[in-house]
Amino acid sequence: MDFIRRHRVERELAQEVESHLEEKVADLMEAGMAEQEARQKANREFGNAALYKEASREVWGWVWLETLLQDLRYALRVLSGNPGFTIVAATTLALGIAVNTSIFSVFSGWVLKRPAVADPDRVVVVVSTNTKRAVERGWIPASDFLAWRDGNRVFQNLAVADVYHDVNLTGARESERIPGMRVSAGYFEVLGVRPMLGRTFLPGEDQPGRSRVVVLSHAIWQRRFASDPRVIGKTVALDGETYVAIGVMPAEFRLSLFLTQVWTPLAFSPKDLAPQARDSRSFLIFARLKAGVTIQQARAAMGTLARRAEQNNPASEKGWGANVLTLQEYSIQEQNVRAGLWLLITAVSLVLSIACVNVGNLILARGSARQREIAIRRALGAGRSRVIRQLLVESLLIAALGGAAGLLLAYWGVDVLRGTLHFNEGVSAIADDVALDGRVLAFTCLISMATALVFGLAPAIRVSAADPQSTLRQGGRSGDLRRGWGRSALVGAEIALAVLLVSGAALMIKAFSQEMGGDYGYDPERVLTADLQLTSVRYQDPLRRVAFVRRVMEKLQALPGVEAVAVSDAIPFDAGKRTFRIQGQPLVPPADRPGARYGSVTPGYFLALGVPLSQGRAFRETDADAAPPVAMINRAFARRFFGGQQSIGRYISVDSRESDEPIWREIVGIIPDVKASFGPKENDPQIYVPYLQIRSADVACMVRVAGDPNALAAGLRRAVWSVDPDQPVGEVGTIAHRVQQLEGGDRVMNALLGVFAAMALMLAVVGIYGVVAYTVAQRKHEIGIRMALGAQRSRILWSMMGNGTLLATVSAGIGLGASAPLPGIFAAMFQQWRVHGAAIFLYVPVLLLGVVLVAIYIPASRAARTDPMEALRYE
Repeated sequence: MDFIRRHRVERELAQEVESHLEEKVADLMEAGMAEQEARQKANREFGNAALYKEASREVWGWVWLETLLQDLRYALRVLSGNPGFTIVAATTLALGIAVNTSIFSVFSGWVLKRPAVADPDRVVVVVSTNTKRAVERGWIPASDFLAWRDGNRVFQNLAVADVYHDVNLTGARESERIPGMRVSAGYFEVLGVRPMLGRTFLPGEDQPGRSRVVVLSHAIWQRRFASDPRVIGKTVALDGETYVAIGVMPAEFRLSLFLTQVWTPLAFSPKDLAPQARDSRSFLIFARLKAGVTIQQARAAMGTLARRAEQNNPASEKGWGANVLTLQEYSIQEQNVRAGLWLLITAVSLVLSIACVNVGNLILARGSARQREIAIRRALGAGRSRVIRQLLVESLLIAALGGAAGLLLAYWGVDVLRGTLHFNEGVSAIADDVALDGRVLAFTCLISMATALVFGLAPAIRVSAADPQSTLRQGGRSGDLRRGWGRSALVGAEIALAVLLVSGAALMIKAFSQEMGGDYGYDPERVLTADLQLTSVRYQDPLRRVAFVRRVMEKLQALPGVEAVAVSDAIPFDAGKRTFRIQGQPLVPPADRPGARYGSVTPGYFLALGVPLSQGRAFRETDADAAPPVAMINRAFARRFFGGQQSIGRYISVDSRESDEPIWREIVGIIPDVKASFGPKENDPQIYVPYLQIRSADVACMVRVAGDPNALAAGLRRAVWSVDPDQPVGEVGTIAHRVQQLEGGDRVMNALLGVFAAMALMLAVVGIYGVVAYTVAQRKHEIGIRMALGAQRSRILWSMMGNGTLLATVSAGIGLGASAPLPGIFAAMFQQWRVHGAAIFLYVPVLLLGVVLVAIYIPASRAARTDPMEALRYE
């Protein structure tokens, strides 16, 4: 029956009942009975008209909706009649829901969001693996790509890319360094994306001599070419060479992992295909699965091809395998965000759990006060299920209010999160993926309903279980709920959860803090840096690079306030690793050789950093290309590889990608250990060689300044441009500023975990305070009698304190036991985990117990000051 016609049906039912009564009255009056007497007898014989109507409604089919609306209206009246309870409960839930929604928006944008390609589940990345070298997502040599492309049976098509081929963009406007990618002709077809303007690469345009074409990203087209639709066919200067723009990609095509601004064809050079190039592994393979082929089948097929490559080239391919990942999974693993996000999701889930426990406690306390009301309803015939449903409807309303308020708070929280995600260029590019989209809104609705069941069901069952007769005999003043074990169990649970969350947060904050700052071995605040990439065609000659570097250093040295100037191939904390050999030691395969941090530096490098010389000498201007090869090492290298023996005068050879022939370098100096990589200060072995002997295209200028280094930033740029106006200058900043950019993720994690731990602690304290305060209010009569009979105030105080302290101590112990496995769990989730939690496991429970004791003392002391006469009069 249509629910919309309910009122008309109700009228018809009432008319039908009235018709039956009137017919009976008429029959009795015809038999000679007076009208009033006849009507009374008819009503007696007909029975309870309301009962008949109720029975009729039950067969209509929509009575459940009618009663649900009744429950809803009643719940609205009850909650509006107790605004204090409603506001506190909804606000508590809103906080938990808001932090969950905010963190899930990050998870949704970075993990669940699918790449902007056609049929993304079929687009995969082929990577190399090596268990011995701990390589899970390595790149591929060009020769393997060609062999695997010919042996492919599982992919519809394949493409290869040099994914991080940054280029210098020059022209009418200021030169800049932009992210680029060299790709084979079928790259865009593999991804299934089409250009917004023009075309992509044609077959054959990835061959030498035909590769001077470029596809532009939508962002660079807007910013550098003013969204000019006539850009197709115009020339673009990249690394000093002329390219023709043939296409512009749409705005929605953006692979967050690569941030590519321009694509150029990848034409393999003879150097790429040389046998020694197998060790460089410079390329990444993109592929599209054939219809009906699973990723497991693709992995098996590529594993077979990798084993074949190992058999054919055992010297370079030994131990190397292949794996196939979806493009989405590859991006997630490369960005290394999954473990951190799961950690945050676990933290906010614990916060929400504690909030639910708090609200559950509020409902139990309120249920105790409503025992008389519920007992009367049960005595009048309401079933227990109907009472439970009524209480659950109230819980759903509270959850809906909390969810709505939480969504508003999350809207602000997402803005705050996006604001914190701009600590470096890579993270800034994906910050816009964090948004309150449909997936996040659905998540908010889901957790709002789930919280209603979590905090509402158990209290509803417990409240409805009270014996109505016992409750009514006692006037609703006491009953089963007054024993309070349910509320005590809930408070114990939130204290245990708080210990677990605060301990976990403290462990992670300590771990992240160990990665940040620390002893660099020099003062990073006083050294100004700038990246210069000499990739232009004019600097293909190494001698021209050296000439450029020397002229720039002369210009910088002439600036006011400059104390020292140097050049390296990398910023000090960003040194890469190279394998090496020591003369006189047994020759081992490249895969088994030791590694060390490596850098090529100009004379004066250690002076610019302020690092003293420990032994020997520093590099000189005469340590150039024609001079004997030399090297410097740090103390860690000398300790590890030479022990107590003399290291000055010994010879080492740093392995090269171009040739396996050793270049023996005499060790001429030793420096103290400095921080040469991001993360905890490692006493890693370090090797330094003269830049004038290497002449790398990677150039990092370092200027030691007497005053404020940042005031010299403009002067540094002008000095470079006075030598070469077309040379882009990367970001200029102190070493400390560059480190802060890398540490931004750790700082955000520390802040978030700290906030969540504080919320958990606050909610736990509020929870135990509420229970003790409620217990005091319930026992006011009892306390008054005890004090009237002579009980001391101190005894009353310690009685109340003792119960709460015992509960808090036991709960903290349970939480501590649950926290014990955390270091092992974190070690499995995060590489290089070195945090020891003994001190944290001691201090966190003590801190929590101290705060909880204060929360217990306040209501307990109030109880001890109770006036016996006032308490007895109140009862």
